[in-house]
Amino acid sequence: MLKMKKTIAILLSIALLFSLSISAVATESYADEIETVQSEVAYIAEYDAAEAIDYIAVEMAPLGANPVATCWGTLQEAVDAAPANVPVTIEILNSFRVSMWCYEIIIPADRNITLVSTSSIHIQHSRRHFLVYGSLTLERIQLFGDSWSGLGGGVIVFESGTLTMNEGSAIMHGGCLEGPGGVDVYGGVLQVNGGAIGGNRGYRGGGVRIRSGGHMHMIDGYISDNKADWAGGGIYLSDSSAAHILGGNIQYNTASYGGGIFVYNYSVVHIAGTAISGNTAGNGGGVFVGPEAIFIPFIMEHGSITNNVASSDGGGIFSSQASQCLTVASSAYMDLNIGEDVIFYGNTAGEGASAPPNNRLPHIRATSASIWDYVLNNYDINYTGRLGQTPDGGNTPSDINLALNTQGAVMSASSAQGVRTADRANNGVREGAVTNSWSAAGVDQEWLMVDFGKQRNFNTVRNFQGGSRIMDYRFEHSNDGVNWTVFHSSPNRMLPATPAFYEVTTPATTQARFIRLVSERSSGAAIAVFEFEVYYMP
Repeated sequence: MLKMKKTIAILLSIALLFSLSISAVATESYADEIETVQSEVAYIAEYDAAEAIDYIAVEMAPLGANPVATCWGTLQEAVDAAPANVPVTIEILNSFRVSMWCYEIIIPADRNITLVSTSSIHIQHSRRHFLVYGSLTLERIQLFGDSWSGLGGGVIVFESGTLTMNEGSAIMHGGCLEGPGGVDVYGGVLQVNGGAIGGNRGYRGGGVRIRSGGHMHMIDGYISDNKADWAGGGIYLSDSSAAHILGGNIQYNTASYGGGIFVYNYSVVHIAGTAISGNTAGNGGGVFVGPEAIFIPFIMEHGSITNNVASSDGGGIFSSQASQCLTVASSAYMDLNIGEDVIFYGNTAGEGASAPPNNRLPHIRATSASIWDYVLNNYDINYTGRLGQTPDGGNTPSDINLALNTQGAVMSASSAQGVRTADRANNGVREGAVTNSWSAAGVDQEWLMVDFGKQRNFNTVRNFQGGSRIMDYRFEHSNDGVNWTVFHSSPNRMLPATPAFYEVTTPATTQARFIRLVSERSSGAAIAVFEFEVYYMP
């Protein structure tokens, strides 16, 4: 039965584990129009008690049937029934679990949906919960993933979309091992107003990944206990993205680079009054500021950076730009702007503390809370003149990538495609936008070479490839760049697509100034390499 009302009511209920109701308040002009028309616009769908179920799941559907509609049940119906371009509130009455066979709920670009509950409601799913193209607000709604595998829970926010997390909302224990963790802001907007993002895992951005011009605005809230297998345990920013964080906590996150925050590739983070604490990484326990930064990518005023740990350098903050400076010059650390009232305390770095000859710069103030009276000491902000460089210039075994540009290594290639030049293959960025990779201009007889500038010991080479796969390949080394010795060759074979990198080891320690990868042909288009790495492993 349909009945005219000024407030559109959408009531959908299911007993026991899953029931919800939805109400939408129309705009005043829309309500007036309804009263004038005097027609029936309410939609009511009720389920009999006999239809009540304890578990939302899907059976193998008949051929041609759509199993998605049976997964989320009335919640999907409520989203579909919501009027376009009108704020709609859906109240969820009970926690529930979604079958692993069910796909995500899509919030279309013309929908403005708020999910609320009177108490904390858990929605558990083995896949992503929502794909947001419009607007989605969570109030006291907690989204849980089933595990740290596959697409275990969370939200993707696309370019036209906005996700708002208000007090009491959370995204927990979700993520994707090969991509982002709890929230993937793919050109959209994430607004955190006291919510929590915790216990998630991803490869880039354990808690949040912000990319492709996306924005994050956080007021209070927690980014906590997330893990990234590569970079940005708490937050990862790339590709002209931005984060503005006021208050809150970024704590106990882990990654190889940037335990709390990782920012690079023309992105910026502005923080005020936030506590960055207890995070862990190889470089940049609290924060890692990567290459290709624009203006000042990391700005912090007020707040604190405390008890973060780097197994190598930069316990509190690691600046890639500063790592290339053998002495502290006025041009160093220009990618950081640290207010004099920011507190540094208890940060540590495995490579130890350093005392630079000139340790005070106009934009990095002295502080009495640090281990000394300045923060350029490697415990708080890296001062090493290296990215984990070994004391004898790379002739002592370590886990440091000798081919990095910050080690003084120079990349060259047989050809390049546009901006995808050889130097993109040793900037420390293993994957991401294709512009971060080297790509040959042709298909056949192409090579990529690293020059250390002097002879160095090595025993391991790793190649992170992208695009077309490399075929008929070989690895060579040389001391003069003219006479080459092949140390690994696979004619008529293709570099494997998995794992993420291909590793070659030498039978014994080898010394060379030059190492190159030669490809006789590719599997299709021009070959591409995200990162070419060389190690002298213990």
